[in-house]
Amino acid sequence: MKYYRLNKDWHPFDEGDEFIKAEDGGDMYTLRINTGVLAKIPKDLLDEIGDSGGYWRPAAYEYYYSMDDEGSVGRASFCPSVGYDNNRLALGNCFKTKKDAQATVDWLKARQRLIESGARFVNSRDVDASENYFNVYFSVNEGELMVNDVFLGKNVAFSRELCFDDKQLAERSIEEHKDDWLTYLGVKEKNDERTDA
Repeated sequence: MKYYRLNKDWHPFDEGDEFIKAEDGGDMYTLRINTGVLAKIPKDLLDEIGDSGGYWRPAAYEYYYSMDDEGSVGRASFCPSVGYDNNRLALGNCFKTKKDAQATVDWLKARQRLIESGARFVNSRDVDASENYFNVYFSVNEGELMVNDVFLGKNVAFSRELCFDDKQLAERSIEEHKDDWLTYLGVKEKNDERTDA
């Protein structure tokens, strides 16, 4: 599906508003976030932004899957005018398939068990740069989970990652939570072969 972005204000719409070509064709477009709004917009005011760029979002009244607070996966029809549908979308809790939703549930559960095993999210702003920290990674060449020393300097900020304050704690986490690490890192085992998930 192609999407279009308004390249300047055009009353009552603002520059940057996104549209989808109406099903009946012509110069009619609907707002991407509310297909109930239909407008005839001059083509020179719209820039094509291609498809969703890999990011899937349900169209109005399209079925999607989401997870509830107990980790169960359910199906619903997306209604752009309903608050909880938009809240799920804003939190990344709208999935095209049940399999995708279940994979996220499994990943979140694995992440929580790893945190309970002693890992914590850190970045350079969270820590004392004079301390040693350790993370877990999967080595494709070795075919196993390994522990790595992590250098965290105060002058560098990067994405938060699971780290340990103690190398032995990291190694014990690997022993006790191997499947969780493989799930968390997006690696799975298949007949003694490990591949990207």
